[in-house]
Amino acid sequence: MALWILEFLLHAVSFICGLVSAALVASVQARNHGVCLLYGSLHYNSSVAVISVNSSSDPSLCCFVTAIPAATCVFSFFHMLIGVCSCCIRHDVRGCPCRVVTGMMCLLLSFFLLITGCVLKIGTDQLCHSLPPTLFHRCEDAQDVHWKIPNSGYQFYNHLHSAELCVWVSLCFLLVSGFLACLPRGDRGGSGETSGGAMVSGPSLGYGSGGTSPFTLGDHLPSFDFDFYDSD
Repeated sequence: MALWILEFLLHAVSFICGLVSAALVASVQARNHGVCLLYGSLHYNSSVAVISVNSSSDPSLCCFVTAIPAATCVFSFFHMLIGVCSCCIRHDVRGCPCRVVTGMMCLLLSFFLLITGCVLKIGTDQLCHSLPPTLFHRCEDAQDVHWKIPNSGYQFYNHLHSAELCVWVSLCFLLVSGFLACLPRGDRGGSGETSGGAMVSGPSLGYGSGGTSPFTLGDHLPSFDFDFYDSD
């Protein structure tokens, strides 16, 4: 029971982080009318105090960065439902092959989350380094400057940085979930079944392994010996 609750909590955190990360990246892209700011470059016009986007990445890059956390969110939500069912019936509904597949899926999604986190980290740093360091000591300062329409710098750095953190948290929790899924499961106390499904609980009735009683009827009946002696 404790292991099921732990897995449920791990997948719940991974679900929330995946949902938040995908929403933040999609929000930054939507505010810039589909332009992907990752690995792009910004230009600051000091005469009018306006920031414009010189170059940007292909929109499919931001779609990839959004899709991987979203896929993690769906995967974690599915296993949260399995955890709820397991807790309700007090029995793991997943078999051993299913747990192995779950562990492999966790590793696969963790690999793509690692790529997503690196893309967010390097892409955001490259975008911020394109600003003049003498005027912008921190990338957050560019959020308070007016951007050339149709682009918008509203909370762009905070959103991208928070999305990156959520990806790393989701990666760590997903790795732990995959490790727990591959652990061997012992017999559940109180379930009344062994791994083969044979009932072993309840009072012993004295039956042997073959399903027949080792005692015969004669063993339970008293024996009467009648000795007849001659009268003489």
